Amino acid sequence: MDNNCYAPCNIKPNKPVTKDSAIPHHKRDTETKCMPKPQVNGGLYGGPQVDHPWMPRSTVPTETNYIHYQLRSANPPPGATEQYVGNIREGNNYVSKVGVYKYLDTSKLNCGPFDIEGVL
Repeated sequence: MDNNCYAPCNIKPNKPVTKDSAIPHHKRDTETKCMPKPQVNGGLYGGPQVDHPWMPRSTVPTETNYIHYQLRSANPPPGATEQYVGNIREGNNYVSKVGVYKYLDTSKLNCGPFDIEGVL
């Protein structure tokens, strides 16, 4: 018989850090607002968009776009596209973290509470 006293656990499934919405993750400015369209030629040169090797590429300037989507062209090691740099600070910035979950699925021996985010 186990003589240890355990607190009752409220074990829940892990939940995504960012919610799904009509706006794709890589184009989000906030959960409800889309980023503005990138400027033609990166805003550096006038005229129509040109795709020469020395010209800036037209991309959406979000952390999710650069890390989760654009990094794939560099053939990164496994898991590199889920290692985001920043945190979500309300009113200051927004990072849509694709594939990152809040750790809630604990065991009865160690209920938490935890404030951990990671990939599954």
